[in-house]
Order: sequence, then structure tokens, then C-alpha cells
Amino acid sequence: MQTSVAIMTQLDNWESSVQRHNRVILLGIVLFATLLYALTFYPQVVGTDDTTYLIAARALASGVGLHWMDVQGYPPFTLSPPGYPLLLTPGAWLFPDPPKLISAAQLVGVLSALAFIPLIYWTLTRLMKLSALTSLLITLWMAVSTQTIYLAAQSIMSDPAYVVFSLVAIGLVERYQQSHTTVNRWWVLSAVSIAWVATLRTAGLPLVLAAVLYLSLRRQIRQGIALAAFAGVLLLPWTLWTAMNGATPYLGIYSEQFQMSQWLVDYRRVTGPEDIMKRVLTNAWAHVHDSMALGLFPTLTGPNVTGWMDTHGLGWVAWAIGLTISALALIGYVHSLGQKQLLIGIYGFFYVGLILLPPWVTPRNVYPIYPFLLAYMAFGADWIVVRWKPKREQWGKVGIWLVLGLMIVSSLVSDRHRIQVAQQYRTTGWSDWSVKDWTMPQAAEWIRANTSPDALSN
Repeated sequence: MQTSVAIMTQLDNWESSVQRHNRVILLGIVLFATLLYALTFYPQVVGTDDTTYLIAARALASGVGLHWMDVQGYPPFTLSPPGYPLLLTPGAWLFPDPPKLISAAQLVGVLSALAFIPLIYWTLTRLMKLSALTSLLITLWMAVSTQTIYLAAQSIMSDPAYVVFSLVAIGLVERYQQSHTTVNRWWVLSAVSIAWVATLRTAGLPLVLAAVLYLSLRRQIRQGIALAAFAGVLLLPWTLWTAMNGATPYLGIYSEQFQMSQWLVDYRRVTGPEDIMKRVLTNAWAHVHDSMALGLFPTLTGPNVTGWMDTHGLGWVAWAIGLTISALALIGYVHSLGQKQLLIGIYGFFYVGLILLPPWVTPRNVYPIYPFLLAYMAFGADWIVVRWKPKREQWGKVGIWLVLGLMIVSSLVSDRHRIQVAQQYRTTGWSDWSVKDWTMPQAAEWIRANTSPDALSN
């Protein structure tokens, strides 16, 4: 009994020490992440998203406007909201041609990843009331995650920037709600920030809805409606642009993809509630495996590990991990709503609902809310331990620390491959991935010049 008390006391002292030195630890995480991003930095174009961002940014920088300047006739750009191309425009103006164009664009992702490190910690500790040590571990995992390396340092994706601006918007809306006034600078900043998030990605629309509902539940209905109206005015130019050019207002032609059903044999469109329910359930089950297990423990996706597990009848382990984490996060989510952590909870509900609708599943869709999900996992574990062993409350925290530690180690092990890929680029100037049919001409020109002949022939 005395040993147990001594251990608990030591854990409390350790956590207090972390709290006192949190700024130094955060600075250490930023410096380590900077080194990691430098080692893994690899300018390349890997898909339709980053290619379209580049083309749109070059068009804006050259004065063409929102048009496909590399396509004959300069058709209007209505694929997705223009926020991220706007962020890339200064780099495209300074460096209009590959490969410097691609490097400048990826630098935006790297800087965004560095910027969200203190924002994640602040959100977890101040808004979600998570302990300092648990928050630092979640922040460290997010900084070194294999997904962060890919999205920030080895592709041109909007996700790191979306994380930054969504966290800023959440903080501003919370600050405005606490001011208890109708219109002030926090109201203006809140409206601008949530509109900007929705301009970065279509997935930002749930934050607009969440802010309005959050203020309404706080008995600030007029303020919420006014906030939504102001944000709507800011989103009006893009909405009108898409409508005038034959696309779905605001959603653009991207909305067409939401109607397609990839798991149905004939790939027919979703036509009714039954198809929608099938899609939601199928996507939810897939996210349990892909996002909540493989996304958090990337070493589980390695061919040697998966091969060994399948050979020994352990293929169910990834599903078990995903189900356990999902169950803990769900328990913690429900519990946190009872603690009046409403804005993040409402936003998370709308966001998850949105990502369950597309006809594809990728951990990238979950990426922006990983910090919240991991915080809910910690809340869920604490809730269970307190009711099972009230005098062993610290053991729940220790268990979460161990899980987060394993996640960090798993990501760092997986990051070694990313470092090797970047080193290969610095040594030979090309990568071993083949050029896809849909690569736009300007991006393809640089890729072909920097890709091995063998890869080009695949």
C-alpha cells in the first residue's frame, strides 16, 4: 500500500514538474519537429489535390484569376474552395516555375505544422482542460506523426494549414462567447476566422454550423445568427463564382463525388436513405481500422508486420485496437459534453458526420481532429478507471501515457522511411513513384525531368 502511495506521489510530482516547464518542453518539440521536417523535406507532386492547388496558385499569381491556366481555354476553377491556393499564391509569384514552385508550396505546409504545435497544446489544456503531460504527448505525436510528415514535408496538402486556422477560429469563438457582448472585435475576428476555415476546405463548413449552434445553446442566439450572416457574406464571392460557372454553389464540382458509391458493384449514384446509411456505416467501420488503428500506429501497416500477424492469425489485432480507441473516445466525448465542453464537441459531431459521407475513406479526413479524439480517449479512460478503481485514478493516466508513448515510437519508426525517401531525392534527384495520367502538364513536366526512366515506364 505504501509503495502504491509513493508511486502516486511521484507521478503527481512528475506531472507538476512538466506543468512548470511546459514552455521549455514545447520549444523542444518545435525544434525537434523542425529537424525532422528538414530531414524529410522532399518536394514532389503526388496527386490531384496538390496538383490543382499548384495550378490555381500559379493562375492567381499570374493575374489569370481562378482559372485552369494550364488547360486550353482557361476554364473556371470550381473544384474546391480557393483558400489554400490563396495561401500558396505569394510563393507562386516569387517562384512561378518548378521545382522552386513546389518547394515554396511545401514550405507553407511545414510552417503550418510548426505553428499548430503550440496551438494544439493550448487548445487541449485551456479549452479541453486536459493535463499538461497528456497534452504534451498528444502534441508531440501530432508533430512527428507519419501523416504530418507526408502532408507537410512530402506533399502539398491543405491539412496542416486547416488545423492551424481551425484551432485559431475555435479559440476566437470561445473568447467572443466569454465577452458576453453583441458586437466587438472578437465577433469580427470570429466571423472572419470561421469563414476563412470554410474557404480553406469544404470540411470547414461544420465549424461555421458549430459556432452558430454553440452560441445559441449559450443563449446568445442573436449573436450566433449575426455571426453566421457575416461569415456568409464573406463566403458569398466563392458561392456566386461556383453558381455562375455551372457548379454546385459553394461546394463546387467536388460535390459530385459525394454522390457516387464506390462499394456498389455498378458504381451507381446514391439515391436514397438506404444508400446513405450503408455508406455511413461502411465508412465508420473502415475508419475504425484505417484511422483509429493504422493511422495512429503506422508500423502496423508495414508489410513485414502485417504479414507476420496474418500468418499467426493475429490480423484481428488492428481491429481490436481501433475498436478500443474508438470506444474510449466515444465514452470520453459523451462525458465531456456533460462537462460543458460544447464548441469542440459540436464541431466534432458535425465534422465526423461530414467525413462519413464521401465514397472514400482515408485517415487524412480524420487528421484535423486527431488531437480532439485522443483527448476524448484520455477522458474515456479516466472515466472508466474512476468508476472501477476510484482510489487508482492515476493508473488511467499512466495507461494513456503508455499508449501515447507507443504511438510516438511507432510514428518515429515509420518516419525513418520518409527520411530515406528524402535522402534519395537529395542524392539522385528523383523518386521511384510513377507518373499518373491525371497529372497536370506543368507539374508533369518537372516530375518527368526528375523521375527515373524506369518509374516513368510503369
